[in-house]
Amino acid sequence: MDISFIESEKGKNKLCLDGYPYIKAKAVNSKIYWKCEMSKKRKCCARIITVDDSITKQNGNNNYAGDAGGIEAAKAMEKVQEHAMNSRDTPRYVASCASIEVSGAAAMKLPSVENMKRTIRKKRCRTCFA
Repeated sequence: MDISFIESEKGKNKLCLDGYPYIKAKAVNSKIYWKCEMSKKRKCCARIITVDDSITKQNGNNNYAGDAGGIEAAKAMEKVQEHAMNSRDTPRYVASCASIEVSGAAAMKLPSVENMKRTIRKKRCRTCFA
């Protein structure tokens, strides 16, 4: 099982397991209940329960093929945002570094260079006023 966490576009954690993204459904004490990101769109009933970032229970199977490329692209965008906040490199350079480091499947899922540059500029502006 390949478990990892990525940040969603809205700044919330997503659990990624074997190419499938899960979003937090609820949290009770130390247990976190996750549901498949495609639970509504594809009526996927896969669920996971974690305690302290380790899986304690997994219910149901995903009813679609996983998207490892999409998850890799999301991780690459996290790196882009981190690079943008910690350096003064040009947005084009930061975006090109992200494009070089990913596989072909993930590169197809990355936003366009113009959109990445806009994300970088927004991220830098937020840190200026924080």
